[in-house]
Amino acid sequence: MRKIILKKHYVFFKLFVWLIPFLLCYCTSKQANDPPKKEWVNTQKAQKLNNLSLFSNTKGYIFCVYLPLDEYKIDNNSIFASYNKNVEMDFLPIKNADTDEKITLQCFKNENNHALIYFYNKEKSTLEKESFRIENNQLESDYYRIEGIHPNQSNYKFVSLVWVKNLVYRFDLVYLKKDSAIWNERLKTIAEEGMKCN
Repeated sequence: MRKIILKKHYVFFKLFVWLIPFLLCYCTSKQANDPPKKEWVNTQKAQKLNNLSLFSNTKGYIFCVYLPLDEYKIDNNSIFASYNKNVEMDFLPIKNADTDEKITLQCFKNENNHALIYFYNKEKSTLEKESFRIENNQLESDYYRIEGIHPNQSNYKFVSLVWVKNLVYRFDLVYLKKDSAIWNERLKTIAEEGMKCN
């Protein structure tokens, strides 16, 4: 009887020893839910337009936008994509890393099929309530643009460009006022080209 019990324990022990390496391999080889950050960016040679490079993401809702990629780099800590494909990412200046300059790109589903005017009125109202000084706002047929000065950072300007269809594409920018002439030219190109990939 004792031999039978020992044989059973030996069989379980042998089975246990063989299963552990397989379990370890399975658990460690399982991929994480989010792919590596470098896979979020299209690495093909960028198209250029007015000294701006075409940027496109590869995960979630896809968008394309012209950016000054020679001066700004993607902030890998900012990349966010939710389970429903909404995407948000920031770009920070390469040289002046200690400034508050930033480009934020977002793309999300227009859940309630709101029209462009809805988003425009909502954003304008929110900015006015929060004491932002709006210097320019324009509502076009396919996008709107709101720009002004932050109440607590008078040497910085902000700009929001928003396109609305079944997806909402947002380009938000904070930049130094002294760079207004450069950014006005860039923003003209970005607004004309939009963020939707053709």
